[in-house]
Amino acid sequence: MKDLRLLPLVIIAVGALLVLKGVGLIVGEPNLVGGSRPALAQDSAAPQDGGAQETAGQGEAPQPDGQDQTSAQAGADGQKAAATTERKTPEAAKADEPSFLERVLGSESRSREAILDSLGERRQELEAREKELDLRENLLKAAEQRLEQRIAELKDLEARITAVEAERKGEDDERMKNVVTMYESMKPKDAARIFNRLDMSVVSKVASLMSARQMALVLAEMDSEVAQRLTLELSAKSADPIADTGGAGGELPKIVGTRPVN
Repeated sequence: MKDLRLLPLVIIAVGALLVLKGVGLIVGEPNLVGGSRPALAQDSAAPQDGGAQETAGQGEAPQPDGQDQTSAQAGADGQKAAATTERKTPEAAKADEPSFLERVLGSESRSREAILDSLGERRQELEAREKELDLRENLLKAAEQRLEQRIAELKDLEARITAVEAERKGEDDERMKNVVTMYESMKPKDAARIFNRLDMSVVSKVASLMSARQMALVLAEMDSEVAQRLTLELSAKSADPIADTGGAGGELPKIVGTRPVN
């Protein structure tokens, strides 16, 4: 009996829906039809929750105007979109979440980039260090070249000084040899008289270059005091000057040591 009472209500609701659809087509507002669908759903659900009289009352109630139907349609669409979004949000979030492999690869990529950056910085430091070492090496080579040039100049100067000294010594030796030859050609008495008045350093030098035989004759004619001083001067020499100058080496000390002083 209850189903039989609902059937007329459903027929009435369908008829009202057709009427609203026709009115909407005539007026040019198709939302009237969309707005009637929630009302129809409410009318269909109402008999199950309430009595037949309440459903009949809702089915025969006046339909809302166009603005209310549009708002209702927009609300329904919004609720449907929100429900769809709520259903798709976990899946989208799960899809957007990176996988374990992507996280591992991303971590390795960041580590590799950090290592490459560190290696690049280290390479720059090594290149700067290499340039600094090259600069120091070039400066050291330049300093060594200047030092070698300076050493060469000093050696050249030393060679010139040695040559000048050798030349001067040769000249001095030549002059002294001439003096010695002159005294050797003199008579021993005349040479002794001159030696008695000369400085002892000059007399010892000339006497060391004279032949031992000729010097013995001159020494015999000299004053005893001067002869004694000359003997001490000649014996105090550390080296044998006669052997170095080409004279009769070893004879003069023997004469000095054996000849008595009167």
